[in-house]
Amino acid sequence: MTNRINSGIIYQMIECHKTGGNKKMKFDKRFFLVCMYVLLASTAGAEIFPGPITSWNKTAKVPKVSETAYVSLNASVIGEVYIGDNVYIAPGASVRGDEGVPIYIGSGTNIQDGVIIHALKDKFVMIEGKKYAVYIGKDVCVAHGAIIHGPCAIGDGSFVGFNSTVFKAIVGKNCAVLHHSLVTNNVKIPDNKCVPSGTVIDSQHLASTLGNITEDVIELKKEVVEVNKEFAAGY
Repeated sequence: MTNRINSGIIYQMIECHKTGGNKKMKFDKRFFLVCMYVLLASTAGAEIFPGPITSWNKTAKVPKVSETAYVSLNASVIGEVYIGDNVYIAPGASVRGDEGVPIYIGSGTNIQDGVIIHALKDKFVMIEGKKYAVYIGKDVCVAHGAIIHGPCAIGDGSFVGFNSTVFKAIVGKNCAVLHHSLVTNNVKIPDNKCVPSGTVIDSQHLASTLGNITEDVIELKKEVVEVNKEFAAGY
């Protein structure tokens, strides 16, 4: 992520220094200062820090962020967090691997503005034989203002809408939890299901009554995934 930004700026600096003449050199100096400002801003804005040492975490774990992921300015990623390829973390998002750990975010996923991802300590979901405090699969959309609080899991290709909450629950693959909804109380949402906007799903019986995800929602989430992959590459 940072290497991509740095290499582009360094290339521009080298090209500037190839020019000659006093007039050009004055321009080059100004451009150099602008480049340095951009470089400092790009590396200082995202808060990517080790987690604290506590009674349950004996060592300070450092986030592992793919080189092809992008963590925005003013986003915060702390502790035992894995962020996969082509992930986009938007401004104001908070991913805190300081209590419940580990937190996993799969490739191609987008974590939008104001999202909170956190977990209770010593509480886990099991995914393919491994323990996770929070597991978010690949090509998942977590939309503006959502809360993903572990222990929980979101399956590949799923969508969590604006200001929705998933807490102590497992959402299957290719699901949609639409806006202002709550999924909790150890519920498991089967694959390909849709939680309507403003719905509380807090029992397995309610989960069993859900309808299938519709084609318009499928197309929406596909489009959002592709747009945010371009953000990860473009920023």
